[in-house]
Amino acid sequence: MTKNRRRLGALVLLLLAGLAASVLMFQITDYGPGVSPDSVIYIETARNLLAGDGFYIEQRPMTHFPPAYPLLLAVAGLLQHGDILQAGRLLCAFFFGANVVLFGLAVQLSTEYSWSATICSILFFLCSAPIFSIHSMAWSEAPLIAFTLAAYILVSLYIVRPRRHVLLAVSLCVGCAMATRYLGVTLLPPIILGLLLTDRPLKHKISESFLVVIIASLPLATWLIRNIMTTGKATSRSFAVHLFGLPHAAQLIGTMYDMFLPISLPGWRKILQLGVAGILFLMTLALLRNKYHIEHYIRRHAGAVHIVLPALCVAFFITYISSLVISISFFDAFTPLRHRILLPALLAITVAGISSAWSLSSALASRRVWYAFVLFVSLSAIINGTRSLDTMVNTYRNGNGYTSQQWQSSETIAAVQSLPTDMEIYSNGQDVIQFLTGRAASFVPPTAFPGTLQRNLGFEEELQTICGKVTEGKAVIVYLNGIPWRWYEPTQEEVKSKCSLEILASLDDGTIYAQQQAQTEPGTGLP
Repeated sequence: MTKNRRRLGALVLLLLAGLAASVLMFQITDYGPGVSPDSVIYIETARNLLAGDGFYIEQRPMTHFPPAYPLLLAVAGLLQHGDILQAGRLLCAFFFGANVVLFGLAVQLSTEYSWSATICSILFFLCSAPIFSIHSMAWSEAPLIAFTLAAYILVSLYIVRPRRHVLLAVSLCVGCAMATRYLGVTLLPPIILGLLLTDRPLKHKISESFLVVIIASLPLATWLIRNIMTTGKATSRSFAVHLFGLPHAAQLIGTMYDMFLPISLPGWRKILQLGVAGILFLMTLALLRNKYHIEHYIRRHAGAVHIVLPALCVAFFITYISSLVISISFFDAFTPLRHRILLPALLAITVAGISSAWSLSSALASRRVWYAFVLFVSLSAIINGTRSLDTMVNTYRNGNGYTSQQWQSSETIAAVQSLPTDMEIYSNGQDVIQFLTGRAASFVPPTAFPGTLQRNLGFEEELQTICGKVTEGKAVIVYLNGIPWRWYEPTQEEVKSKCSLEILASLDDGTIYAQQQAQTEPGTGLP
């Protein structure tokens, strides 16, 4: 098979895999995309955009997230007659297929269009339960991954063969990534470093870097200026010191381990295995450096895409993780280091890992290294595939998040919907109540602020205000059982100990509290 035919065949295989992935995702998400608390913000903002109200949620400017994903939902919603959930479903399907292609293309470019590497990349992506779950949700991670992979593919091609239109495309991709998630700014340092390390004249390197920074930063800068003008703050996050610690590191390592080899092991064993694997890899490179001329191999191919692209991916991984450490330490302590947050960096390091195994095999002129790596990927795909299949089947049968059957058939949600229209609602699940019923609701005041870990000094006063409204028959307090992650909300026992509450309705999935007299009001439909 000639080189051009091999390339064409590998590309066709990728495109077919991407098309199949999109169709699969669309069919599986029959209940709509998965909806989480963050998804509610995206969806409500998109609905307000279509209504002509701008980037607002609950009549307040939306600043917690950048604008790109709500905007994508709104644009896709125009094609679905304003149905934002169906728009989200279309985006899930599109980006799942697109990211299969982009991830596979990155691996192809990093392995000189190796068929076995292409198949490995497709298996890894499609057999991963975390990857599928993230792409099935109405989240901004899928477009962020697409913009990230596209940016690094394009910039590696530009470094090898500079063309101005490619550099402009890189700038647009980075700009879109930054306007999708604030962490998108981590794309810039590796790209600027890559441009500055080329052998082009210094004047050209500086002008190229300046062009990328200006164009890429323009959308996010415009958004931040808008936020400052409307709310007085660039984002909804506040500065506070809550340093990255051992629990964060353990969660980071556990997530990385689970991504590649999801076998149930104690945390210390995962750390030990990852550490040993890293040390062995570094020792192997050091011992074989002179004997097999790996250094000469890298020098000889230094300007090739299959060296440049993995190097950029490694730099991105380091920059991304470092930025998360800084963010957790000073801006948002409630950032969970789970698959959703880490996936862009994990996919980048996977590209670098596949490329390293392939390049090491080529440098040593031995296929054993590559065959051993393919065996590991196959083992990982088999283990991951079982979980992924279970996840797909469950999503198809039951849905995901707030669009799942569990929430759609919730007795407590149905009871809330039948409350008098002038009744104020306070709950630990304000977002799901508003999403499923369309009724306005407010959160029970938190005992602490999750982003800063600081105590809510006004908690007692705020809770007493709510209790007063409940006593007057103007409000109810709703506690939903299916929301275990809001540790910062007071428990039902804490609220009952501070307020004279009676149970208006005790249901399988929640409890509604009110004063006794509220039970006799007509039209509640409650026991």
